[in-house]
Amino acid sequence: MAKTRVVVGAPAPFPANVGVAMSGLRNWALTLHTERAPAGLHVGTVTVASGVVPGGEADPDLVGDRYRRMYERRNRAEEVIGDAEAFRAPAGRAQVPPAAGR
Repeated sequence: MAKTRVVVGAPAPFPANVGVAMSGLRNWALTLHTERAPAGLHVGTVTVASGVVPGGEADPDLVGDRYRRMYERRNRAEEVIGDAEAFRAPAGRAQVPPAAGR
């Protein structure tokens, strides 16, 4: 019997502790996908890189549809909803304060 596991995450690099945890979860899911596919286990991760807002790209019903399609098709290890690069942009513009005593 074929099985599917879907792991949930979001690309938010600005809170470092959460970003590290999410990247670890993503890496774990992708590794499991590669290693367990020959045994019939489908592992995938869905990243929502957008605000979950009714009527938008990440409308809750549309997000649910993407999960369902990933489960039914079993042909992808990763699904990204939204523009991950645009979501990361604010972190790239962040100003790092100078260290004390410099």
